[in-house]
Amino acid sequence: RLRLRHRAVPSFPAALDLLARGMTSGGMVSNHAAFSSRVEFAPEVPAPWRDLLFDPQTSGGLLIAAAPAQAETLVADLGQDGVTAIVVGEVLDAGEGRILVD
Repeated sequence: RLRLRHRAVPSFPAALDLLARGMTSGGMVSNHAAFSSRVEFAPEVPAPWRDLLFDPQTSGGLLIAAAPAQAETLVADLGQDGVTAIVVGEVLDAGEGRILVD
């Protein structure tokens, strides 16, 4: 299982504004249909953020798992190599394979 902090995920404010106005992509709709049963959103996660996290137009975002004690070092090392990286969540103990978003 994964836990993502939605506000830690980089985003463009204009993208959230467009989603809030109902402008979505076909890929977002397809991803939502295919994967929504595996994602559990906290009630306080706004609808535009929920849509954004299903939208495939991220230009290939990549998640890397690291031990919690090494995460900040990994972020710093990647930064020294010119790669922008941030911690957006955590891997939880084995469970149902769901993604929790808060």
